[in-house]
Amino acid sequence: MVEIVPIIGIDFSMANLTFDEAKCLHVINQDKISVYRNLLQATSKAFKLISPTSLFYGFGANSVMKQTEVSDLFVGTGDLLNPIVMTDSLENEYNECLKRVELNLPVKFSCLIKKSVEFAEHSAQHFLENEDKSDQLHEGGHALTYFVIYIFAAGIIDDLDDSIRELTKVINLPVSIVIV
Repeated sequence: MVEIVPIIGIDFSMANLTFDEAKCLHVINQDKISVYRNLLQATSKAFKLISPTSLFYGFGANSVMKQTEVSDLFVGTGDLLNPIVMTDSLENEYNECLKRVELNLPVKFSCLIKKSVEFAEHSAQHFLENEDKSDQLHEGGHALTYFVIYIFAAGIIDDLDDSIRELTKVINLPVSIVIV
């Protein structure tokens, strides 16, 4: 049995600002079109029947406006210990996160990839330790958790070498990474 869990990582950096009248790819007004909101809607639609929960992270911003330093990785829910959101609520969580964060720099992916690698390593280790050789049909057997990481970003990566180094660790782990 395989359990699939999406991990959503969103770039909240100033790299999302455009040169057109200081517009931003993040739009707080929910009536206006937003690239990130559209991506989250598509992800929610794709996964809501497969995985009821997702993990939601942000990077490249102050996680609490005017109160924290820039963070290379923060929990998008605002709860420091709980990144879990209902998959069909991803867009709502994103909207609430937009109200709390302050765009900043730099844009670093490596911490998100490292966190995802840790989840995948624990999943693989737990699966192998609890594998029951006598359970040939896997009826009620232990599930392997497979992670699909989506990194939604404007395209700038300030820690490319570190990110590549982290990406090399995903080989043979139950994880896929999609950068949009």
